[in-house]
Amino acid sequence: MAAKTVLDSLLQKSPFALVEIENKLGLDKLGVSLDTVVNAMIDPGGDDGDKLDAALRRRLGEAGKDHSALARLDELGRYGA
Repeated sequence: MAAKTVLDSLLQKSPFALVEIENKLGLDKLGVSLDTVVNAMIDPGGDDGDKLDAALRRRLGEAGKDHSALARLDELGRYGA
């Protein structure tokens, strides 16, 4: 819920900052908004979670079939490429 509060506050102060964040994260290329991502975090099984899953699957295309490439951990156990 904290993420939603921050998002709402940012939207009230500067809607353009929100667009800039979405672009930097590549959400524009996925066709989803930051609001959708936050809602998917809050309720992964909800409609926005489904939208985000579908967008990620479309983006991955054939590469999405290689599940081992999706979660690589470095020597410290952090996710990375």
